[in-house]
Amino acid sequence: MPSYRIGGYYGYHTNTIIIGDYDYWGLYDPPHGYHWVHDYDSGDAILASIATGAIIGLVIGALAD
Repeated sequence: MPSYRIGGYYGYHTNTIIIGDYDYWGLYDPPHGYHWVHDYDSGDAILASIATGAIIGLVIGALAD
């Protein structure tokens, strides 16, 4: 299971889920050029650069069942 951290990079893959309903999950709107992604293994919400995958925000367990 990957361990994400601010300053690291998110590796996009075919199962990457982009979160579009920020309010539902209690997340703020991402800055321009970034989006929230859902890591299904950990339930974390990761705020990553669309272009590079650079992580600038992380909410641990925000999306866990």
